[in-house]
Amino acid sequence: MRILSSRHLLLLGYLALAGIPAVAQDPRPERYFPLNTPLPPPGRAGDWAVRAARGSPMRFQPVEIQLPGDGQVTWYSGGPGSVVQTPAPSMAGILLGPVYRVKISDMPDYPGMELYPTIELVDRLHPPAGRSTEFPVIIPFTTDELELAERGQLITKIIYLEQPNRAALQSAGRGKAIPAVRVGARENPLEIADVNGRPLAIVRLGGRVPDTNRPEPGFFGSGAPVKALERPAAGDRIEIPAVKAPAAAPQPAATPEATSPEAKEPESQDSAPPVQEPQE
Repeated sequence: MRILSSRHLLLLGYLALAGIPAVAQDPRPERYFPLNTPLPPPGRAGDWAVRAARGSPMRFQPVEIQLPGDGQVTWYSGGPGSVVQTPAPSMAGILLGPVYRVKISDMPDYPGMELYPTIELVDRLHPPAGRSTEFPVIIPFTTDELELAERGQLITKIIYLEQPNRAALQSAGRGKAIPAVRVGARENPLEIADVNGRPLAIVRLGGRVPDTNRPEPGFFGSGAPVKALERPAAGDRIEIPAVKAPAAAPQPAATPEATSPEAKEPESQDSAPPVQEPQE
C-alpha cells in the first residue's frame, strides 16, 4: 500500500465545491472521471463507496494505526462513553463508509499532546479467508505530521493499493514504513491515488479538539460500531521476492596452444640446484 499526503489550511479544499460541474454536463460522456473533483468533505466519498456496493456494508475491515513511538489510540463508536483503547500500534475493525474519530495521546516524545484524526474507508482489502488481521489497512503518522497538526495545519492522507504494474518491488513487513508520496496543496490526492491504484482510506489530521463546554454534534463520529482486534505476532512478514539480475553470458573457452620443449617456461630461480654425486 502507498500513502499520498498533502497539507493545507483548514478551509482549503472546500472553497471550490460550489463550482463543481455536473457529470451530465461533460461534453465527452464516454470518459469517466470518478474522483477528479476537488477533495470531497468528510463522509462524501464513503457514502459514494457504500452506494457503489463495494462489499457488505457490515463487514469490518481491520485498520492499524502506527505512531513514531509509544502512545495510546482511542477509537470512538459515536461518543466519549463508547471507546476501544489500545496501545500503539493499534488495530481495530471499522466499517466502510462512516467517518470515524480516533484520539492519539500519551506519547512520551510529545507530552500533553492530544490529536483527533478522522478515518473514512472508501474501499476494503480482500485477504485469504480467516487471515484478515494479517492484512490490515495500515495508517502511519510521522513526526512531521504530528508537529504540523499541533501547529493547526490540516494533513490529508490517502491510503491506496498500488496497481500491480506500478508497485515497487521490495520486501514489506510489519513495522516497516513505506515512504509517502507528497502532493501539492492545489492537487487532489484522491484523484492521484485513483490513477495509480485503488484508494482505501481518507485520513485527516488537524488541530481540532472537542469542546467540553459546548460539545459539537458529530465530533466523535457518526456512531458506527468499532470492533476490537488483536494484532498478529510481530514476526509475521509478507515477503516479496526480489527480481534476480540476469546471469552473465558464458565466456568462450580458451583455445589450447601447442608448446614446444624450447617454449617451456624457465625454472624458477628460487628452485634448489641439482645435487651432484661425488666422484671417486
